[in-house]
Order: sequence, then structure tokens, then C-alpha cells
Amino acid sequence: MLAILIRDILSPMQSLKLQFIAASATPNAPLGIAEELQTIQRRLDHYPQEAAIIYPATNAHWSDVTRVLDRNRPNVVHFSAHGTPMSRLILLDDKNQPIEIPRRAMQQAFTSLKNDVRLVVLSACYSEEQAKQIAEIVDYVIGIPESIPVETALVYSAEFYDVLAGGSSVNHAHQRGLTHALVTVEIDRCPRLLTREGVDCDVEFISNTRIPLSVTLQPNVTHQKPTAKTKKWMVQKRKKFLSNQNRYGVWATEFSVTKRCFGDGSSVLVYELRGLQTKNKKVSNIYFGGESTAGVVSSPKIDQRGEALAIKWKSLEEPAARNIQDVIDQVRIVRGFFRLGQSLNGTNRTDSNVGPYTFGWSVSMLNCDAVTRWDYYNLYERKEQKHIDDTDLDDAKEYFARLIWFPVKRFSIRLDLSELAVGNELYPVMRYFQLAGTPELPVSEVISDGNLWCIPKPNSIWRQQNARYEANLKIQTLEQHALTTESRGITTLTIEYPPLGSYFSIDWTVPSDPPFPNKIEPFVYEAEVIRAGLIAHRENRKNDKCREGSSLKICTLFRGLHEVICHEHRALSPQEEFETAFITYDQERHRLVMVEGYVNDNVLPEEAWDFSLPFGMGLAGACFREGGRAFRYQRGLDAFDPDEPEPYLPMPPARAKECLLVLPIDHPKLTDADLNGSKFHRSRQLVGVVAISSTYRASLLRPLCRRDLAEEQYQALTLLREKCQAACDNISFAVLS
Repeated sequence: MLAILIRDILSPMQSLKLQFIAASATPNAPLGIAEELQTIQRRLDHYPQEAAIIYPATNAHWSDVTRVLDRNRPNVVHFSAHGTPMSRLILLDDKNQPIEIPRRAMQQAFTSLKNDVRLVVLSACYSEEQAKQIAEIVDYVIGIPESIPVETALVYSAEFYDVLAGGSSVNHAHQRGLTHALVTVEIDRCPRLLTREGVDCDVEFISNTRIPLSVTLQPNVTHQKPTAKTKKWMVQKRKKFLSNQNRYGVWATEFSVTKRCFGDGSSVLVYELRGLQTKNKKVSNIYFGGESTAGVVSSPKIDQRGEALAIKWKSLEEPAARNIQDVIDQVRIVRGFFRLGQSLNGTNRTDSNVGPYTFGWSVSMLNCDAVTRWDYYNLYERKEQKHIDDTDLDDAKEYFARLIWFPVKRFSIRLDLSELAVGNELYPVMRYFQLAGTPELPVSEVISDGNLWCIPKPNSIWRQQNARYEANLKIQTLEQHALTTESRGITTLTIEYPPLGSYFSIDWTVPSDPPFPNKIEPFVYEAEVIRAGLIAHRENRKNDKCREGSSLKICTLFRGLHEVICHEHRALSPQEEFETAFITYDQERHRLVMVEGYVNDNVLPEEAWDFSLPFGMGLAGACFREGGRAFRYQRGLDAFDPDEPEPYLPMPPARAKECLLVLPIDHPKLTDADLNGSKFHRSRQLVGVVAISSTYRASLLRPLCRRDLAEEQYQALTLLREKCQAACDNISFAVLS
């Protein structure tokens, strides 16, 4: 054993040698090169120095490129530059002027280095065509098909190199990078991975990264070794899997899902289905669905491999929404089919050129997880604080559970809580649930009429009669060794030959609420009193009892605010419906409700008072949950796409908003000085939010609702928020008096 250890340590170490080449050659469009380089470097700092080396060349001239490549002989080359629609990178010439590099010249630069350079990353807009040419001689090339925000490229690169340096494959690193990129852009604008013909993108890029003796060994992953009972259980599972291959006639080599949770409660799920094949069965469609208890779920975005297979997504048609609750119910769930470009039909035949199929997809979710306990107890009503088996959750627990409904050799869940793990102990654990009585799934519930049901099909009578789940602690104990937890809040569960009809779950403890500064704590309790007073005023307003006292004063104050906002931001067009509304949170109902509102020169119509939103949902809910910034929405100029959920939730039958601005309203005594250096759940001291909207495309409000604000627009937005805060301060004092 000692001889083997010494030999391994003395053997040559394969490392990530990254040549970073960058030029921000367009003065009016800075790239943030220094920030990108520093971010990548910080991600690689936790690896041994010999495992990841960066050679920076910023402010790069074209004449520098071949020189630094010849000198450093990297295995990875990263370009950070502007790109043209003709897929040419812009660097600098010898006179320090921008120059477009011809694509053939860029390709030629790697011809003599093809034995050294294995990966080229073109972090530049419109670089995909250039990437295709380089991929003729280099193993792996990443390019960008369209324009992409600088921030998106930065987070993709940081995650990509972090995962790659850890010994993963280029494809795995790419998929992890996409997990971050998909938060801000659509899949068709994300970086794309291309490979040279015959190259496998799923093999490890760095195969033998070893830690030298001088480094203190700090195990990064904790796991349990399989016992004799576990090994016996593995034999039983494998035998059952082989039986299921024949019984159902369809199986996959691997099915995996990665969930990345973010600090605002949103997440991205990246799925991968590998080696899907059939035996004497036909598969033309794959049924898939997802659901969030408290948030919004997007339709799946198919990855590049799926696009190459001509796979299309088709959502199930939903009935037209009649009210806001119908809208909420619909956006919480996605259901539909992946339609295969060419059906799988007995791919065990030697004369078949179809399959096995390997592709992936991603799903974005908003407001889906609790970040603190305050979030938890407001996101979920008591009846919703249940696990898969309908038992009560212990204290405040979140869980990520996935179901196995067709045969797979390997199933894995990867949960990334790194943004939540800073300063918190999350204690992730594995749970296992099975169908009560362990009934065998009928073949028709897994595959029928050319459809593969990777989750139970809707309206199934068999499911209605049998879909009751129970925990099985014996099997849970046997599978505990499959759970690995990394030190940075990343947990992976990998199950070989998972039993059909089983739920595997990773549970974690919701972090405690950050403490309030002494001065802020009274504001939290007063805010609850103010919100309760506003809800009482709401009842008076609905019942036309606002002719005296604080309710009359609230009506007068908010009417004055509405008139000021209309004077400054309402257009002169008679087509415009310009609305200002005051919304507060009813903690008992777990809903945001309307308190005051006007549209043009009139009070809100009667049906508007039925408007309400769950905690954190919609623009108003998201603004209240986060509590510290304005939320803006501007409808795109393209036609509405039902597979792309709007950032806000329209209330039928009212006209859809063309632009919407939601501003948080703080406790009337909160000052900027109270916020300096303080970390606390700001929404708990909020009185409510003010929502300003217009149904007119050319509204004067529209410029303030853009994603990227110019300095003048930012100042106008700040001034508008100050006016709303001042008016609502007077309303709060009227409630307290």
C-alpha cells in the first residue's frame, strides 16, 4: 500500500493550464475583464497551485497571441473580447487600435498547437461560427451564438473552470455553467459546446489531479462505505433492473438532475437523460412535468444535444384563466411532452441508426424555496408543510425529491446550496419513500401508445388508487452511502439501479433568520400593526365606509399621490389605463392584498379588489419578499409566448400591462443610516408596496421599467420612490394615530 502511495505522488500531475487572453477594444462597451479574471482566479484558489495555473494576457494585441501560446503551451485558451455579427473577434493591432481577426487566421493560430491545446473558450458575442471552425482541429470549443450580457458570461466562466479544475468532464462543467447562465438569458443565447469529430465530451478533462505531500490533506467530501448488506441489496436491485428491461422494454443508462438554489429563493434545475433506448417498444414522446408549491415554473429549455436530435417541447393546453387564482395554479405547474424528431423503435437491432438518445433540458423556478424561517412560514401554510408521505416536516425543512418511474441504471440528484451555506449549517440528509404495499407498476403506466411516462400520467385511475407513499427506513439505511456532501454546500445522491416507483429526496434545514439591530426590532412589530390597520381600511373601502376617520385620510393621501404620479408619467392618450395601487401583506391569509388604488381618474373597479398574491409570487410578491429594491417589468415587443411565463401575473379579464413598476415601502422611521452595515430580513419591516402600471405601449412610465436604466432614468426612479415613501409614511402615521 505504501509503495502504491509513493508511486502515485511521484507520478506527473496533469493540471489545468489556462491562457487568459482579453481585450476590451471598444471603449463605449467595457467588458469587465479584470473582474472576470479575478473571479476565475478566486474559484481556482482552493485547488492546489499545481492543479490550476492561469497565464493572464489582458489588453491583448493580435501579435501577442501566438507568442504567448508558444511560450506557455496551455491546454486551455480563453478569449474574452467583443465579437462581430460575422463571428470575428476584436483584438488590438500594433497601433493599439481595434482590429477584427479573420476567422481563418484564428483557426490557423491553433494548427501548430493542436497537440497541446485541448479546449478553446470564446467568451465573445456571435462567436459560434468561429468556434465551429476551430473545432475542426481542437477537441473542445465553446462559442456564443448571439449577444450575451457581460455578467452572464462572467458567472458561466467562473462555474465552468471551477468544475473543470475539479476533474470533471468538459460537458459536465459546461452544464454547470449553464445552470448559472440560464438565470439571466434564454438557452438559445447561452454558450454552446462543440467537439472535434470522434471526441467524447463526457470523459474527465484532467484525469489525475493529485495533492502534493506538502499540502495538508483536508477531505472535501464525506461519505459512508457500503456494507455487506448494501452490496447484497445492490445485487437484488440489479437483478430487478434486468427484469424490468424485458418487462417494460425501455430503459436509460443514467437520469440526473442538478438543482442550484439562489439567495432570492429562485433556482435552476438541469436535467440529463443519457442512453435512452428501447427493445421491441416504440417511443415517440416523453412526458415530463414539474411543480412548485409556492413559485413559478418555466417550460423546459432543451439543450444543444436535444436540438441536434430535433426534439421539441409541447406544453399541455390549459383552459383559459378566469381569475388570478387560475393564473397562479397554472404558472406553478408545467406539463407536456418532449416530441422526438425520430422515434425510438427497438434500438437493440443492429440495423437501426436511431438511438440511444442522450439529451438534457433545464427548468427555471421563481420563489420556490425558503431562504430563512420567515420565508418558510410565509411561503407555506400549515397544510403544505408535509413530506412525500404526507407526514409533518420537522421544524422548518425544505426538500428536493425526485421520482423514478421507468428503468434507469443510475440516478443522481445534485443539490447546490452554496449561496445559502455561507455562515449557515444546513445539515442535508437523504430520505427514501416507496409506494405503499410496493405494487408493481403496470406496463401501460410506464409506456403506452408511443409515450414514455417519466412521471405518472395525469388522470390515471391506477395512480389514483395506488399513489400513496410511505417511508422505508431499512432501504434508506442501505442507500445512505450514496450521499456525499462537499464542504461548500453541494450534496450529491447517486443511486445505482433505483427501484421503480421510488422517491429519493435530499432534505435540508432552513437557515435561521438574521438578527435585528436593536433599533430595527421595534419597527418590525410596528409594521405588523400598520399592515393590520391597512387591511382594516381595505374592508372599509370595499364596503364604502371611508367617509371619516383614518380611512378618509388614507383615501385622500393616496389619491393625492396618484394625481402626482399621473401628472408626471401618464400619457395623453385616451387608450391608456394608468393605475396606481397600494398593496400590503395579510400574514394570516399568506396573501398580498389590495388596500388602495386608482386607474386614470377613477377608483379601481370592483373586480380589482379580488386581486391577491401568495407570498413572494408575482412582481408585487417578489418585491415584498426581498424588501430592498424596485421590481420592474416591460412587456417585450414580440408576441406573447405561453411557454415563457411573464415576470408578472396578469389578472383576467383585465387588460395586460405593458409596463409595471413595484416599489417597496419601508417603515416610516427607517433611515439609510439604519441600513448601513446591517444584515436583517428587510421585508419584515415593510408596510407594503406601491404598484404603478400602464396598459399603453408608449406610456411615459415605460422608460423607468427597462432592465438597464440610464443615469437620468435611475435618478427619476429614485425620486419617484421617495415620493411614494413620503406619501405612505403619512398613511402609516394615520393608521397609528
